[in-house]
Amino acid sequence: MKKNFTKLLLGLALLAFSEVRGQGLQYSQFYANALHLSPAFAGANQTSRIIMHGRLQWPSLDATYLGSTFSFDHYFESFNSGVGIVLNTDYMKGYGNNVYKNLNLGVQYAYQLALSEEWTLRPGLQLSMLQNTFDSKLTWDRQYNNDGLIPGELTGEETTFLVAPPVSRPDVSAGALLYSSKLWAGISAHHLNRPSMSFMQDGSEKLNIRATLHAGMKFVLSAPQVRRYGLDNSEIETSISPVMLYKMQGKNDQLDLGLYFRHNYLVLGSWYRGVPVKVYKGESFNNDAIIFLIGVIYGGFNIGYSYDLTISKLVIPRSGGSHELSLTYNFLIKSYPKKNRPKQRKPVCPKF
Repeated sequence: MKKNFTKLLLGLALLAFSEVRGQGLQYSQFYANALHLSPAFAGANQTSRIIMHGRLQWPSLDATYLGSTFSFDHYFESFNSGVGIVLNTDYMKGYGNNVYKNLNLGVQYAYQLALSEEWTLRPGLQLSMLQNTFDSKLTWDRQYNNDGLIPGELTGEETTFLVAPPVSRPDVSAGALLYSSKLWAGISAHHLNRPSMSFMQDGSEKLNIRATLHAGMKFVLSAPQVRRYGLDNSEIETSISPVMLYKMQGKNDQLDLGLYFRHNYLVLGSWYRGVPVKVYKGESFNNDAIIFLIGVIYGGFNIGYSYDLTISKLVIPRSGGSHELSLTYNFLIKSYPKKNRPKQRKPVCPKF
């Protein structure tokens, strides 16, 4: 009884976490999943690009929390514009087969504006459709006997607490990215229209706006002028990039601070997640995780794996951390002669 009851409480707690804090998917490799981070990244790579991204969170707990993103974007060089499409899915299965799912399908547009020879601005807009479903099967206390065991025959009470049909709502987001050859800073705001998240048509529960600020600097330690097929090979470099990302939604916020190291095709990274200066009542610290990354950049492919080492109170029941895998493929739909292929100013953000 005690074990089952503990699992039930844990499942409900994770569901609450998913609804409150997980109103938007949280990814550690935020630059690998650029279109999820901000619509300003649509077409930013000046190629056609496919991104597939997946996250498994806290696998050692009784609840299963999965997040995935698929996106495609393309840059129209003649119009200085990028367009993209992004599909986010958020799946949480708790104890007793309780299932909560989010789906977000959006289209994006970004315009690339050269402010000067050094600085470029990319404002972006996203229009999406949100869909939420919830299927819960809970067991109530009157279905247990005094020994804490479920009797052979149930009392006749309905065990299905709620099976909610899918609820769809429109969603509006925007972002902007400012960058030079060494620096970048971006801001985005998701759920600007604050769509309702209630399963009742007349519900008043609304999503809070999720504001994100990210910035960084790239220090090139070595970049020999290697040319391949008549083009500069930008994969040959050694550099370090300190970065920061801050997110705020309602009363919840999160800070990521880290460093990427790149040597030619290999990328290593590590960063800290938490808000140590903001301690909640009854807690002595506000830390979340230490993240470790290894990635490979070769040709048009970027492949990255990261692991979140939990350092919050969830380490007590051994959450198992979180695993994340990203795959990006860059290619050209329009064929340019290699020697005449236009050079574009691209953001110098890390690939992961």
